[in-house]
Amino acid sequence: MLIAICVAQPDRLVDPQAGERPTLVLTLQQVLDRARNGSQTMALYDQRIETAEARLGETRGFFGTTLATSYRSTPTLAFDDTGYLYTNIARVQLGQSLSRLWLRFPEIKEDRLHLAAQKERVRGAEERSAELVWAQYIACQEALELYRLAQKAVEVEDKHLRRVEAKRGQALALEDDVLVAQRRVMTWRAEALTQLGHWENAVLALNQLIGEAPDTDIWYGTLDKTTEIAGRAQQIELEIEPEVLVDAASASPAVHALALERDALRAASRANAVWMPRLSLVAGYEWRQSLRATGNDGRGFFYGGTFSFPLLDIGAHQARVRRYRSLQAELDFERVLEEEKELSGLFGLRREVQRQLELVRVYSKHVDATRASLALEQERLRKGIGDPLVALDREVDLIRAQSTLVSEQAALILDFARIENRLALRAR
Repeated sequence: MLIAICVAQPDRLVDPQAGERPTLVLTLQQVLDRARNGSQTMALYDQRIETAEARLGETRGFFGTTLATSYRSTPTLAFDDTGYLYTNIARVQLGQSLSRLWLRFPEIKEDRLHLAAQKERVRGAEERSAELVWAQYIACQEALELYRLAQKAVEVEDKHLRRVEAKRGQALALEDDVLVAQRRVMTWRAEALTQLGHWENAVLALNQLIGEAPDTDIWYGTLDKTTEIAGRAQQIELEIEPEVLVDAASASPAVHALALERDALRAASRANAVWMPRLSLVAGYEWRQSLRATGNDGRGFFYGGTFSFPLLDIGAHQARVRRYRSLQAELDFERVLEEEKELSGLFGLRREVQRQLELVRVYSKHVDATRASLALEQERLRKGIGDPLVALDREVDLIRAQSTLVSEQAALILDFARIENRLALRAR
């Protein structure tokens, strides 16, 4: 099956080796969805969420209420000649741990916070998955554009080689001129093969991300949205204030997950308090029967309770309190470090977008200047005062300048996509 993936116009897709048209066209959003659904990492996080939900349901459903039945037959040896006295007791009782009812609230809070932390980690994994897809997607487009430019250079150099070989046949060119022309052709053919290899590797990596077979052919569109992307990137450069990046760093899924884990740890410290007294109530109905007439037969309701307080566990309680406080402090430090890391990454991406914007402007002017120089040299050739070799060099220079511009445009789009993706997801 052939699959086409393009941001804007699927009908403009071109395969480097010119084959049949694709049978399925996927938008970029569909690619992102496939990558999310086919990711083993996302499957792992989904399973962890399911486990956390089951744990929360278990905690909510446990009240510490017990229903028990018992039967006891007790032989008693009489001190007269009557022999043994047998007393049979049957009992049905309902018990309730009051301390269990109290402890379930911090336990439910702990499990609910653990579940929320897992959902934040899923958001973080979705961010990373989207960035991986963008990176491979843009790598495919960049390699395809560079391949086409290299192929164009091969055609130009090959035309020059045929012209030199024809002149050699007329004794108007030296053998060395032919060898130089052949070397130039081979250099660009090697470049074309290199870019084709980069394209195939990027396709293979993207196949794995979206769950397609490694041998599936995927065609990609060109970097035809560069102007729009550059405009939006410039808008980001002008509109994004440092406060926005600080808020985005604070809204990072990793930072949120650590904060939730800290709160869950605090709830766990309350739920595992050793010093809390244990109070239980029990009530039921009892049947009592003696095999001898002793006056102990009868039946009726009973109730009672137990109260206990741990004495020897005070030292363990103090150590546990210190441990929980230490773990909470660790999570506080981790959260601060993660927030600093996120903030540094966002500011770094912003600087990269600004730098890439400037580079794209510079190389765009370079391409325009080289194109103007080529047009001037071609005009000189038409007038019979130009040098064909100089015109060839200008044409090759234009292709090199265009290749450099394509690489810088790809870097700009990738950096812009990363920062826009993070800001968009964290603004929800």
